[in-house]
Amino acid sequence: MKPFLKYLLTIMILVHGADSYAIGFQVLRDTACTGSPYLFKDTSTPPSGLTIVSRSWNFADPLSAGGPTLTTVDSVFHSYLSVGLVSPSMTLTYSDNSTVTYTIPNPILVVKSPTAGYSVDRPITCPGVPITFTASNTAGVSSIVNYNLNLADGSPSSLFVDGTPIVYNYSIIKKYNTIYTVSDLNGCQDTASIVITILPYPKIKFEPINLSCKDSAVVYENRTTNIGQFVKWDWLFFDSVSHPLPRSGSGVNFTYTWNKAGPQKVFLTGTTATGCIVTDSLIAAVDTTPELVLSLKKDTTICFGESVELKTLGSDTIFYSSELWMNRISGDSIVLFTPKNTYTYTVYGKTKNCPKTGKDIKINVVQPMLIPLSLTPNNILRGDQSILQVKPNAVFDSLKWTPSNSITCSTCDSTGASPQISTMYKVQVFYSMFSFPCQIEDSIFLKVDLACTIDSLKIPSAFTPNGDNINNEFYVKSRLLNNVIAMDIYNRWGNRVFNVSNVAPNNPLNGWNGKLNNAGEDLPPGMYVYNISATCLNGQTLNFQGEINLIR
Repeated sequence: MKPFLKYLLTIMILVHGADSYAIGFQVLRDTACTGSPYLFKDTSTPPSGLTIVSRSWNFADPLSAGGPTLTTVDSVFHSYLSVGLVSPSMTLTYSDNSTVTYTIPNPILVVKSPTAGYSVDRPITCPGVPITFTASNTAGVSSIVNYNLNLADGSPSSLFVDGTPIVYNYSIIKKYNTIYTVSDLNGCQDTASIVITILPYPKIKFEPINLSCKDSAVVYENRTTNIGQFVKWDWLFFDSVSHPLPRSGSGVNFTYTWNKAGPQKVFLTGTTATGCIVTDSLIAAVDTTPELVLSLKKDTTICFGESVELKTLGSDTIFYSSELWMNRISGDSIVLFTPKNTYTYTVYGKTKNCPKTGKDIKINVVQPMLIPLSLTPNNILRGDQSILQVKPNAVFDSLKWTPSNSITCSTCDSTGASPQISTMYKVQVFYSMFSFPCQIEDSIFLKVDLACTIDSLKIPSAFTPNGDNINNEFYVKSRLLNNVIAMDIYNRWGNRVFNVSNVAPNNPLNGWNGKLNNAGEDLPPGMYVYNISATCLNGQTLNFQGEINLIR
């Protein structure tokens, strides 16, 4: 409150004996404003030899609490509460305890002061956020002529013009004690203050909780600390296809489906109750789900032992549900399958942020047939014949024997073979499954003896005449022989126990049954000596001997 520059001075001159002295006080000249300090200054001159000990002031203010104000100094302030004409008085006490009272002859007019009122839309906010100051003054008995707002940041004071609000923003984080002063035509004024608090911007944070993949929903989770201080959230997505889409939400989670792959930007903006607007952003690496292109059909058929090559395009990362019977030719994009059974492989493609996608490849394997071969016999003399036979374990389409120039039927499963020399015969058997042709082959060797020798004969080393009809007789077996001239059996003491002559070979009835001369008592087990003379098919005569073990 600035004091007025004009004063009202009233002095009363008194005479005391031969001396004169003065009593009076100095006040504001015209009026006093309610609520504003009003100065009273004693201008009295005490009688000679006395001093003023104290002053008692009566401000004639009916609404002021308490009695007169007692002071020793010559100046005092009083703020009037009542309105109207008042006649204040002052009583002086001298050093001889005498008193004198002085009442101002011209009353002071006390008028109602204006009320400085203003408000702000946000007393607490962040740097750069506009704050609106709005005046709400109340005039006293006269119009307000001066409006002064001190923003407390060193900037020039602002004036409310015609009551228009003032919009201002602070840039430094601190507290500002703003002061608003108004004054009217009577020179009365009032002040008010509001503390503005500028806080640091809060920090927000958000992250996707699943991978960003085109055409797939991505959930973005708001992980801001003290999330409750925010009253609004806005999400903004740029995906190069759609326009930015501001989305308001609760601020916890938000789901968005990207329309295009590539690096896309996401913004989250939060607004606090104090008007602070904070934005955070991230780059979303949006991938696409791979579209696999396979060189094989979904179902492929091969013969057992064959391989099939698979080329896969459409994904940088390729992997398989199983690597059983698989070999890599070029990384994971070109592989070779050689399954032993019908098997289904799943080929997967994957990008970093998209789920894997897969395609099945079923490889049907036509299992091989069993084609056991037989030769009866497998050792012949030149000019003789052997029966060549194959017995597949399943239905087949056809077969072919090679070489075919020495057999009776090259496409039959059983055929005669009469080669001039030892020969390896090969058979190819053709069969199919799901109309898919396969073949398998095997071979067998037929030996052709060019001469009749003892080594070419089949002479057993033991026999078991026990009545089980298995290996019960000892006889000469060979397709090389034409006639057994004589066969004699001797025990260890040199006694002949069996003899036969001029009989056909390869006949058990012409052999020894383990009895004395085949009709007597059973001979004891043990080693016996044989002498055999035989004629070969080529007319050659063979004489040989050996031992036969009789086992019971």
